[in-house]
Order: sequence, then structure tokens, then C-alpha cells
Amino acid sequence: MKLPFDEVYLLNLCEREDKYNRMRERIDYMGWDVKDFRVVKHPISDIIVNNLGRNLMGYGYCINNGGVFNCTREEYTIIKSAYLRGLNTVGIIEDDCSFYKDSSIWEEYLNNLPKDWDILRINCLRGSDNLGDNYWNIQPNCKYYGTGFYVLNRNGMKYMIDKIEQCYQPIDEPLYHLTNPDINIYVPKFPLSLCLEDSLDSDIRNINNNLSTKFIHNLYKQFNINNEEYI
Repeated sequence: MKLPFDEVYLLNLCEREDKYNRMRERIDYMGWDVKDFRVVKHPISDIIVNNLGRNLMGYGYCINNGGVFNCTREEYTIIKSAYLRGLNTVGIIEDDCSFYKDSSIWEEYLNNLPKDWDILRINCLRGSDNLGDNYWNIQPNCKYYGTGFYVLNRNGMKYMIDKIEQCYQPIDEPLYHLTNPDINIYVPKFPLSLCLEDSLDSDIRNINNNLSTKFIHNLYKQFNINNEEYI
């Protein structure tokens, strides 16, 4: 199945070959054309954050470690590069996602994109009781959708670039807290992608993570799905 976007990138730290291999297996299973964007940790990032402090770096946002600093820098690079090269759409997949296996569901949703979308937040952390009746619903009607897989058109790219250049902040802040009324962020009614990493304590399926486990179990119940339906 071909994704209807100009370019989509898998973002991964070279040090995490294990996560890269798992994500490549998942992406290959789906049959998607996704480019690698493999990066390395920069020691100076921790030095910058530790010396400037998160308030100076992000005006109160949570840039409190080098990892957050690096993630923002790399995703900003993908977005700014796509914008300067004149791409109409670009997507970013982080290396802790899983995908609903049934490609026919994906095709159904991707063939019914809203005409006025600027940003698609495909990755879902939690379901909502107020998802509406459409394939895609405007973000304020939904709760706790993740940033592990999102797509931007040129308006969305410009919005993200402006926000990061105005205030260096975690890359997900402009997505969670939309400040431009002219930008439309949509999320899918059905959880096409979940933020999962089954080898980590933070995995929302992990029994050691009680709150997140509750979220995912509610999601499975709400949509009558189970873990085996995801790769």
C-alpha cells in the first residue's frame, strides 16, 4: 500500500539498532515507502540544556534534557528541509509506533482525507468518547493523540517551523497546543497507529505501567480490537 504523501521519514537514533530493526519490519509489513532519517546523540545538547535551563530554552516548556533537544532539532530539520525543497506533504514516524495490520482500513481512511487538513496526527495514545462520525475529526474533539506519526502539508510545515523558530520548544508542543486558528489538525476516528514499544517500561501495553495499560485496554474495548491486530 502506497502512502499518499510526498515523503515519509523514520526517525531513529543509530545507537538504537534494535528499535530501527523492529520499525523496519513493521514498515515493510505494511508495504510503505519510508525513508530512513538516522541520527546520533550530540553531547553538546546536554551541555546547552544544563547551562541555559529549560525556562530559557523553551519559555517554560519541558526541554529538560538533551534527548528532547535532539528530537526537536531532528524533526525540525526534516520539516524545514521538506518546506525549502517545495514538497507539498511530509510525514515523520518515530521509532516506537505500531500499526493496524489491515491495509484496507488504512486505504479507507487515506482515501477519505478531509479537504482542509493541514496536519494529520495519525498516532494514537488513547481513545476518546467524543470522536464524531467522520473518518477524521478535528483535534479539539479528541484526547491524548500522540506525535509518533504525523503528516504536514505546506501550511502545517510553515506553522511548525514558525513555532520552533519563535521559541525552541519540544516538537510536540505546537501539535498539542494549537495557537493558529487557521491551522486544522485532524486525528483518525479509528486508532490506525499506536505509540507502543513492548520492550520498554513506558509501553502502554506493559503491565508495569498501570495508567497507560488502562488507556490501551479502554481503547481496545472501545473499538473491539486487540493487540494481535497490530504489528
